Amino acid sequence: GSPPMNLVRVASSEQRVASSEQRVATSNELPLLGIRPENLVLEQTGTAIPVQIRAVEYIGHEWLVHGVTNGAPIIRRASVAPLEQPDTQVTWYAPDSAVRWFE
Repeated sequence: GSPPMNLVRVASSEQRVASSEQRVATSNELPLLGIRPENLVLEQTGTAIPVQIRAVEYIGHEWLVHGVTNGAPIIRRASVAPLEQPDTQVTWYAPDSAVRWFE
């Protein structure tokens, strides 16, 4: 799909919110979280992802919010004008039902 699935490293197990799944990083390898841009939300549920906003793009029928987390690019798709502004720090959430874990 376009944009593609976000693949980001989770910085710590403390970023987990309201989840029954236990994820703990071992040694220097952090779990790789995969989530589609349309599944990232602003409500506190699932895995918290700190994001530095880089750009907000209107593409005719939806908005793409571009950011960076732990050095990796990340995109959130929104159907209404987003509240995020470039050069701000926000937290997005990845609901457990929408997350794919890769090791």
